[in-house]
Amino acid sequence: MLTAKVKNSPHYRSSGGGEMKRIFTAALVLALAGCASTQDVLHKEPDSVFHSAKPVDDVVNCIAEKNGAKVREAADGSKFVQIKNGWQGITLLFRVTPEGGGSLIELKKFYPMGIAAHKQCY
Repeated sequence: MLTAKVKNSPHYRSSGGGEMKRIFTAALVLALAGCASTQDVLHKEPDSVFHSAKPVDDVVNCIAEKNGAKVREAADGSKFVQIKNGWQGITLLFRVTPEGGGSLIELKKFYPMGIAAHKQCY
């Protein structure tokens, strides 16, 4: 037996969530539109620059460990750590190069967020 689902019928069930789907889709599009690639962030001017007496490897390994991230090496030999958001977009990038007996740390922000936890690394 076939039954038709008529809107005013007690058997009719709306798929619902139309408004929520539109809101979620709009939020997702905005979030993805704001994602930066590694190359975008590496070529961006630093937002902050720090100097440390600690060697490059100590600085990048500390930042990576505190954020569950990986240390990567750039084509120019510098090392960097990317901090990503839940959508895998880069929020912060720390680029660390040797400077004298220590390190030069460039912080490049894509999405502003606190950095207090990282300061103990340098």
